[in-house]
This record gives sequence, structure tokens and C-alpha cells, in this order.
Amino acid sequence: MKEGSFTSKFSFLARCIISLCIIFLVVIMQSNIGSAASKGKGYILVGDINPPWYSQLIRSAFGVVDPYEDLNKVFGQQLKKMKDMGYEVEVINVAVSSDFRRILLDPNTKALAWFGHGDPNIPGSLSCTNGDDIVPGDIADLAREALAKKIGTPDDWKSLSREERKKRYELWQNAHFNLEYAYIHSCYSLKDNSLVDVLMEDDGKFYGYVDKAYLSDSSQLAKSIRGGHRDSEITKEKYAQAKGVWSGVWTTNWGKMTLVQNGNQVTGEYEHDQGKITGHIEGNMLIGTWSEHPSYSSPRDAGSVAITISADGSTFSGKWKYGNSEGWSGNWTGTKQQ
Repeated sequence: MKEGSFTSKFSFLARCIISLCIIFLVVIMQSNIGSAASKGKGYILVGDINPPWYSQLIRSAFGVVDPYEDLNKVFGQQLKKMKDMGYEVEVINVAVSSDFRRILLDPNTKALAWFGHGDPNIPGSLSCTNGDDIVPGDIADLAREALAKKIGTPDDWKSLSREERKKRYELWQNAHFNLEYAYIHSCYSLKDNSLVDVLMEDDGKFYGYVDKAYLSDSSQLAKSIRGGHRDSEITKEKYAQAKGVWSGVWTTNWGKMTLVQNGNQVTGEYEHDQGKITGHIEGNMLIGTWSEHPSYSSPRDAGSVAITISADGSTFSGKWKYGNSEGWSGNWTGTKQQ
């Protein structure tokens, strides 16, 4: 009787231990599955989507105007798409500028869908429900705020080597977030690349609108990231025949630059370290060399440059590198002053 009681108690204890082990393993597996399934956070933000008063007046003659109901199908499409991509999604139906700030400064944010008006005179502007407009410059400032936590601000770099300062200055000028996916349901969100440049990682996918955005998804995928242009239909012959397209004063990420084009040759100077640039034109590209104070020689103070001008001649973007190094060292972008 005693032996059987002991065996019974031991069997009960063993079953309890096994049960606890199974529960523990299940919890661990579920935790791993949950973490593997989530690629990060995704947000759907709804800013100011109310139609102008005159449009609302006309439409109200045909019934109640509810822009949220009108766009409900697209909301649902984006919610499903983000979840299918593995993001943990939160929907904010009344988005204000502080929401945008909080979300972008969260390093776990990897995807974003935005619904709201855009200004044709300010490409990439986003209208919030509290009346604020977020523009690409605001987002760039937020990106620099996040970057400063990693590398400091330009005032903190004075004791660093010239080469290190130049690397950090390049990062500072081209500060951006690293979203993997973005859908911007706003008019003119792809009129230029300004939103793409400040929001996306290098291989991210950005969907926006070159012109007006309507109640269904007719967005376009940005063809390039950070400084790229959608002018592939422009032929190189057009640029080869152009005269003086490079000449003028440019505002660049390396300071003000003055270029003079003489036939197929271009020379110029720019502010950063009393820089000089010289090169020749190949189609819509300027290919040449840069040099800077004090030595104006490679590998530290000179190297190669290749930049591409836009179809209308108002902007350029490209790359530069030190000496004869294999890979490019950074970006070079500019806008022609009027």
C-alpha cells in the first residue's frame, strides 16, 4: 500500500514536471514565431482628407460626403498589404504632426502609409488634421536629429580628422530614414524625389503620385532612390546638343558651386575647402575630377566625380570618391539658382 502510494505520487510529480516543460516550450516557440513574423512596425496615418469647401458643396448635392468611407477600400488594401509583408500595423485615423515625428524617430518603424492632401507648389508636402503641413525639409531635420544621436552634430566634429569630418558631413547632408515600404496617397507626392530621398532606405519601395491622387490606388513606384530622376525617355543626344546647360550658380550639398561650360568641357569652384571641379560632358553626365585645399591632390584631397543633370537642367545628382578607390565615397547633389 505504501509502495503504491509512493509510485502514484512520483508518477503525479513526473506528469507535472513534463506538463510544465511542455508549457515552457510552447511559450518559447510562440515567442520565437511572433518575433520572426514581425519585421517591424508599420503605420497607416490619415491626415487632412476633407475635400475643399467648393468640392464638398457640389458633391453634397448628390448625398452625404464622407471622405473616410470613400477611401475605405484603399485603407483596407494597405492594411492587408502591410500585414502580409510581416509588419505589426497600427492605424491612426486622426494624424497630427507630433504623430509623424514620434513614428519616424522610432527605429522599429519600417513601413508607412499616409493619406492626406498635397500642395502642388510644394512637392512632397503632407497636410495633417491639426492644420500643420509636413514638408520634406522637416523630415530631413528629423533624420538629422536621429543621426546626431549616433555621430553628434557638426559642432562636435572639430577635433576629428579632416577625412572623418568629410565623411560625417556627407552623412549629415544626406540624412534620411530607412523605411522599407511607403505608400503616400497625396497629390504630387512623386512630383519630385524629395520625399523618397528623406524617407527610404536605398532599396526601399516608395509608391506615390506624380499628379493628382484620387479615391482609388493609381500610385506609381519610384524608379530610383535619393537624388534620382524619372527622365529616362530623354535622349543623350538632346544633352549633347545643349549649350551651356551646366553653366551657372548651384546650391549643392558641398556649398555654393559656380560652373562654366565651354563646349564639351566644364570647370568650376565650390565652397567646401575651396574646392575645384573640372570635367567633360558625356550625354547628360558630367564626368571629371574634384580637388580641395590644402594639397589639391589624391588620395585625401582629390578624386573622381560623375553627376547627372535633370531633363530641365534645374538639378543634378551623382557620386564622388577619393583618389582611384574602387567604390564611390558619397553623393553630390545640386539645384541651380534662378
